[in-house]
This record gives sequence, structure tokens and C-alpha cells, in this order.
Amino acid sequence: MRDRDKRRTSGFGSILAFTYCLNWSRLTKVTSQSRQLQTERNNKTRANSNQTTGNRAEENPNGRSASIRSPAAISRTPSADRRLLRTLTVSPNVDNPTPEPDINNFVRKSQPVKQQSLHTQSRRSQGQHTGTPVESAVTPRQSRLRTPTESYVGSPNRTPDDGSADEGSKPGRTSRVVITLPATDNEIRADAWQSGKTLVESNSYMLKYEVACDVTFTVGESREEIRAHKYMLLARSPVLFKSLIKHMEKPDVRIDVPDIKPHNFRELLQYVYTDVFDIHSDNAPFMLYAARKFQLKGLSSLCFQFLDAEMHDETVCKIMEQAHIYNENGLYEKCVRYIYTNGNAVLAKPSFAELCSECVERIIKSDDLRASEQAVFEACVIWANAECRRQKKQATDETRRKVLGKLLYYVRFPVMDVTYFTQKVSLGQLLSHDETLSIFQFFHGEENQLPHRFIRQERNQFPRNVTENAEPLMLSTTSRNPSVISATRFPGTDGQWKQNGPPDAISFTVSQPIVLYGVEIYGAASGKETYALQILVYDDITREEIRKNDASLFTNSIKDKYEVYLARPLRIPPRRVFTVVVIMKGTPTHKGVDGERTLIVDGVTFEFTDSNRSSNGTDASVGQIPGILFNKTQ
Repeated sequence: MRDRDKRRTSGFGSILAFTYCLNWSRLTKVTSQSRQLQTERNNKTRANSNQTTGNRAEENPNGRSASIRSPAAISRTPSADRRLLRTLTVSPNVDNPTPEPDINNFVRKSQPVKQQSLHTQSRRSQGQHTGTPVESAVTPRQSRLRTPTESYVGSPNRTPDDGSADEGSKPGRTSRVVITLPATDNEIRADAWQSGKTLVESNSYMLKYEVACDVTFTVGESREEIRAHKYMLLARSPVLFKSLIKHMEKPDVRIDVPDIKPHNFRELLQYVYTDVFDIHSDNAPFMLYAARKFQLKGLSSLCFQFLDAEMHDETVCKIMEQAHIYNENGLYEKCVRYIYTNGNAVLAKPSFAELCSECVERIIKSDDLRASEQAVFEACVIWANAECRRQKKQATDETRRKVLGKLLYYVRFPVMDVTYFTQKVSLGQLLSHDETLSIFQFFHGEENQLPHRFIRQERNQFPRNVTENAEPLMLSTTSRNPSVISATRFPGTDGQWKQNGPPDAISFTVSQPIVLYGVEIYGAASGKETYALQILVYDDITREEIRKNDASLFTNSIKDKYEVYLARPLRIPPRRVFTVVVIMKGTPTHKGVDGERTLIVDGVTFEFTDSNRSSNGTDASVGQIPGILFNKTQ
């Protein structure tokens, strides 16, 4: 019986020893892994690399060092074995013990956790059963695990219990302040400024009275201070967002805006806060500049819509210049077409002098500009004076010639009125002596003496399709140049004149140089008729065709004569024979009778003769082509 009890006790002790060794190796493995993780995280080494966890020393309260005993050295008694089983935790999975929690997700700043030794765990277990107090395994240097919502001292998320700033917070850290809301309605005035206001009205009020502003602008040359709110500026302008986002913690930020006037900047802020502002012709260009500066696309579109709708003689040059600066090509081309059609009126406005040289060149070099060369010349002189002031130069003919440069030769001096050129141009020094002499020679028929840099071609007197650059399809009397004079050779009409296709022609000479703009044509003798007609001009000395135009003319029997203009006027030198040929197809027209062979109009003597190019019967005394449309140049 005793032998059997001894064998049982020996077998039970062997199981305990095996279990103890197994758990000791696993505990050592887990402890080593945890220590390695903490050592890498805090960059601190707590033990030498050649020292194992089982050989780690621990100090005794009496000052002597006692090492942890190996399993073979532990006293083998049944009570000690039972206490050992209670202190150990055996994982069901030997190869994969229960992992420790990932403390990286919970602890932001923690000291390395000191692992409990087997001996400490045994003593703690003894204390729990015997009532003997045992020191905690967590040392004062070890940080406890925190939940993700917990904060540290000085953190913006930490709220002290007493509502005051944390005394332990580090310098530079922001502490949260707890604010107590009013407990009753009596603490709030019934007439508070927010009452009854919309969002836009509240924003406007805060801007006007500078309520809780946190950014200051120094605006214009006077450096006037205008205050605003970072939040509103961040929400509206990409430029201000990029500038202010780095300084949100600063209570007051200053921004210099020297290139915008204070009243325009206030209007800009009014739009930023309310999406509304009072736009007019005076502030639209400046607001457009401010909108581009701060990248306010909505304001830019609003300005261009206004400028497009308010285009007229006084404003078109300002709009054109702004469109040129901001590359608004559609609006720019619309301004160009408007100026081409209303050239004389626009060139006389002071705003023309505010254009840049590129815009001036685009206007005065075009054949489609409907303006006299006198108006073009005077506008260029005024622009040159303004440019001299901008360049801080004295306005003399020499400096005007320099600032004009190639623009001077876009003025078509050869087709200018001879009297005006003599009295207004030749007496000055804008043109050199040789240039002035060559133009006078051109006026008297010496065309080969004119340098090629001068343009001798007349401008178109009728608007063309600028996009397609096409000749006009219909020439009407409503587009007549006020300076054009009619030399009418028939005093009246009698009967009808057949228009079956053969040409009508008349030859003439003049006593002094003129500019030929067109001819007068008889219309339908009865009812209404649209004629397809062709006008040709021949130089009888060279026998060359120098002008040819196809046109469509609508007529009504109520009116007998209609003015038909050449696409490009023609300069006619004196005492030289020219022939005008008209080819018409349609119903019969009025017939002129009792034609005058010699006619004096405005000091110019016309002599009409029969032409061998006329095969429809027109001659100096009867037929078609009742008059010549001209303007004298001397």
C-alpha cells in the first residue's frame, strides 16, 4: 500500500515538474517578446543582449540579491506544487500563446513596462491567499494603458476638472477653455443685432461694424486699415486661403494690398460676404482687376457681363483695354467690331488715349475702320501726348514721332484731304521733309515717288463681315459719309430705261484731285425691284480696270435715285479721263434726260463725255448714271 502511494506521489510530482517547466519556457518566451517590442519603441535597452530572462536578478528588501531559482531547485512539496499551479496560466495553444494587447493604439507616451518575474508572481499569489500584502507589479515609472479618447497634460483635448488652464501644460500648447452658456433668456437682450437677420444680413453687419474680426488689410497708397474675418476669406478666395491657412492661430494678421483703392476694396469685401455689390461703369474695370487678383471667378463673370451690356462710345475703349489685359478674347473682338463700325465717334473720345499701343495698332491699321484719316490722325496725336506723359517725356513732335513708331504710318496720309494735310500736317515735324514732299507729289499724280511704308489705299466705307472678311452684299444710302458730295448731271427724268444686261457707261475728267466714293443709280420706274448690279472703273489712259464691285440694290418707285458706293474709294487725279461702267439686270428704271456736259460742284469742274464702253445707250445727255459721289482733296 505504501509502495503504491509512493508511486502515485512520484507520478503526480513528475506531472507537476513537466507542467512547471513547460509553463516556465512559455512565460519566458512571452516576456522576452514583450520586452523586445518595448525596447524598440522607446529606444532603451533594459538588459544585456547575452542575458536571458530566467537569469534576471531582483533585489531583496534587505539589500541582498537573490536570483530566480530554476524548476529543479524549487522545493518539492505537495502544498508548494498546488500554489504553483494556481499562479500559472496555461494557454490551450502551445505554439501560439495568447498575444499581448497592441499598446501602440492606446499609449502615446509610456515608460517601458517591467515584466513580473516568476518569483514575484508566486509571492503575489501567496499574498492573495494568506492575507500578506504584496507590492504591485506595476512600478511608478510604468504608464497605465489609456483609451483612445484619453488625453495627456497640455493636449487641446484635455479639459481640467476645474475649468481652468492646466498648470502642468507645457509652454506653447493650447489649453481648452470651458465656457458656460447663459442659463436664462434674461441674460440675453431681446434687441440683439442677430435677431431677425438673414445669413447675408448678419455677414454684412459683422463686416460693417467689424464684429470679432481677426485679419487686417492695409489698402492703397494711404494704407487705410480695413478689418475682416479669416473664415469668410478662406471660404471665398483660393489666394487668401493659401496665405491665411498658415496663420490661423494668430489673433490678428495683417495683409498689404497697395494696388487697390480702399473704396474698391470695400466693395470687393461686400461681394465676398454677401455675393452682391453695386457695379457700374466707373468701378467695373477695377473690380475686374481685384477679382482676378484674388481669383473670384464669380465676380469676374459678373463684371464682364456688365461690360458687355454697357458698351457704348464712351466706354468701349476702357472695356477693350481690360479685355486685352485679362485675355477675354470674345469681349475683345466685340469691342473691335464696335469701334470699326463707329470709328469717327470713338476716336474722338478721351478714353482712346488710355489704350495700349497694341490696341491702338489693332484699330488704326484695319481697312474696316469707318473713320476719316483726319480723325485717325488727330486721335493718334492725342494718344501720343498721353503716352509722353506716361513716359514722363516732354510732348514735342520729335518725342511724339518716337512714341508713335510704326503707328504713324498706319495713318493714311496719301488719301487725306489735301487742304487738311497742307494746313495741319505738313507744317509740323511728325513727318520728315522728304516724306512730306513725296506725299505732295502723290497728290499731283506722281504715285511712284511715294515710299512703300505709306498706305495709299482708302479704308472701306461700309462694314464687312469681320469673321469671313467678305465684301458687302448690299450698299445702301444710310451709310453715306457726311463729307461725300453728289455731282448730278441730269436735272430730271422722263420715261423708262431698259435694263437687260448690256453696260451703261460715262467718261469724265476733273479740274482738281478728288476721291471717288461711288455713283448714283436710277431705281425701278414702277413697283419694287432688287437689282443685281456690277460697277467697274477704268483708267482710259492705261486702259486698266482699277475697281470692280458686285452688289445687290433694293429699289422702290417712290424714290428715283439711289447711292451705290465702291467697297474702296478711289483717288482721281486732275485732267485724266476715267470711265464708270454699270451693268444691271431687272425691270426698267427711270431715264435721265437733258444731261449737262460741264458741271461745277464745290469748286470742282466735271466734264462728262460719251464712252465707247456704253452699249445700252447711256451718253452725256441721256440714260443711266445720273451722278458722281466724291469728296474733294484740295
